[in-house]
Amino acid sequence: MKTKKVRGHRRRWRAIDHWVEYDRHLDLGYLRQYQRAYTKIGVRPWNGISITESEFAEVRKKTRIKMLEGLMEIYDVWKRDLEAMGVPYYLKIWWYEPRVSQSQVVAAIGESINYYESIFYKPKGSEEKRPTGILLNEPASDFRWSYHWDEDHWDNGQQTEGIYDFEEEYDWERKWLEKIKRKPHRISKIIAPDGEEVELYSFRRGVVWVGEFD
Repeated sequence: MKTKKVRGHRRRWRAIDHWVEYDRHLDLGYLRQYQRAYTKIGVRPWNGISITESEFAEVRKKTRIKMLEGLMEIYDVWKRDLEAMGVPYYLKIWWYEPRVSQSQVVAAIGESINYYESIFYKPKGSEEKRPTGILLNEPASDFRWSYHWDEDHWDNGQQTEGIYDFEEEYDWERKWLEKIKRKPHRISKIIAPDGEEVELYSFRRGVVWVGEFD
């Protein structure tokens, strides 16, 4: 797959400012209804869907810094909103490397707290890992950052023949899954919503630093 350069970074910086202004206050009604809320870095071209056989280059350093500053500003406002609710809550920044454009602020209350506390895989020795790069700069250095893996997940429960309109679609995805399973991956067991146990295949893409400020 080809990688396309991203130009016009000053225009992206203005878009980051607009995203922060739009999402800086937590939608408490949505949070109470669904027990979770999040905001991803809503800046094109990284948040769009490519219709060509290419992907966009990841974020440059100055733009990364501005994105991180935006996430921290949203985090600060959301923290005040959550404190005002007077209930236990989850609030973290998920900072992805190298897939910086996937980074986000995530909040949860109620039963969703436990789900988000264990959503990422922590490999052996992760407690000794320390952040590098822009996470060492103030004010990010005031956060506590924990090390996790950024992974893509697929499961054998997706290979249910009856959910496909055409047999060719089922055969194509079955062969595709068998092909990617030749790559290094983790295997674990999960319980699907229908109660069935399925095998989960997790392919590492990078790191997720999960940050919070006490």
